[in-house]
Amino acid sequence: MPLVLQDATGAGTIRRLAALGLRRGAEVTLLHNTSGGGRVALVGGTRVALGPGVLKQVQVEVAS
Repeated sequence: MPLVLQDATGAGTIRRLAALGLRRGAEVTLLHNTSGGGRVALVGGTRVALGPGVLKQVQVEVAS
């Protein structure tokens, strides 16, 4: 299910996510959960691992 990144908090988090291709409006597909509570997502053809701390700072919505 495609998701769209809506917002992120913290200047450092925003810069790191942008470097990975995760910017506002980016389409993200969650691939699977990790054992530590993180997620692996597909962003623009690249797999990105997101830890639970980053996930708490990110807001997404289901793409229509």
